Amino acid sequence: MAEDPVKVAIWLDDNPEPIGVYSPPASFELDTTKLPDGPHKLIVRATDRAGVTSVRVIDFEVHNGPGIAVVGLNPGDVVEGRVPILVNAYAGTTEEQWEPKRAETPAPVPTWAWVLFLAVAAWAMFYWADNLRPEAELAATPTFAPPERIAEAAGVRPISPTPPAETASMAWRELGAETYQRNCLACHGENGEGVPGFVASLRESPRVRAPDAEDVIYAVLTGAPRGVDLRSQMPAFADLLSDDQVAAVVNYVRNSWGNTAPAVNPERVRAVRQQLRAQTQD
Repeated sequence: MAEDPVKVAIWLDDNPEPIGVYSPPASFELDTTKLPDGPHKLIVRATDRAGVTSVRVIDFEVHNGPGIAVVGLNPGDVVEGRVPILVNAYAGTTEEQWEPKRAETPAPVPTWAWVLFLAVAAWAMFYWADNLRPEAELAATPTFAPPERIAEAAGVRPISPTPPAETASMAWRELGAETYQRNCLACHGENGEGVPGFVASLRESPRVRAPDAEDVIYAVLTGAPRGVDLRSQMPAFADLLSDDQVAAVVNYVRNSWGNTAPAVNPERVRAVRQQLRAQTQD
C-alpha cells in the first residue's frame, strides 16, 4: 500500500500531543464544550514525504458559558468616586433543548375498552345532533336562528373572526416582546428609555425607526451600534438569537414607545448576518 504523500497533524493550544493525525482531505469535530471559555488556538501541521512542514495557526475564542454585559465600566476607564455599574448575564447556548418525555401507560388499552368508547361516542353524537336541531316553527326565532340571520334582520353587521394575517402579526409581536424582555429589558428598560450616557434610548428614536432597519439589525447581531458613542457596549446576539427572534425583536422595538417603522422579515436578518460573516472571513 502506497504511503500517503502528506500527513496532517492537529494540535490544540499548547498540548504536547496532537489531537489527531489525518490523511488529507480529512474532517473532524472539535468539541468546544470540553474547553474552557476564552482564547484558544488550533495548530495544523502538514508534512510531506520529504519532511517539509507547513504550519497554520488559527486563533479562536470559545464562548459556551453565559454572556456577561457590564454597563458603567469599560476596560481602561479612569474613574473616581462612586461609580454606578449595571451587570447582566445571558444564558449560554450549550444546553440541550428540553423536550418532554413521552408518558405511556404500562399496558395498552384493552380492545373492548376502545370498542365501548367508540360506541358511546357515536351514540352521543347521534343523540345531540338529533335533539339539538330546532323544530321548523322555531328555526327562525331569535333563540335558534343563526347569528348571521339575526344580525341581518336587525341591520347589524356581525363581527368577523380575526383574519389569519392579523393572527400571525400578533404572534410575531408576542415573540418580539418575549425576546425583548429576556435579553434587552435589563439594560434598555421596560419602556425603551435606556440609561443616559450609558445605554441608548429606543423611544421615538430616528435611528430606530429609519425606513431601512439594517443599522438596528447590525446592532443586535454585533452589539456595536453604528455611529453611537456610549460608555458601554451591548452584548452581541448573533450566536444567541435566531433570525426569527432578531426580526421579531427589531419589529417590536421599531413599533413601540412612539416608534413607527416598516416591518422586517427573517430573510432581511439572514442577509445582514451573511454580510457580517463575509466581512469576518475577508
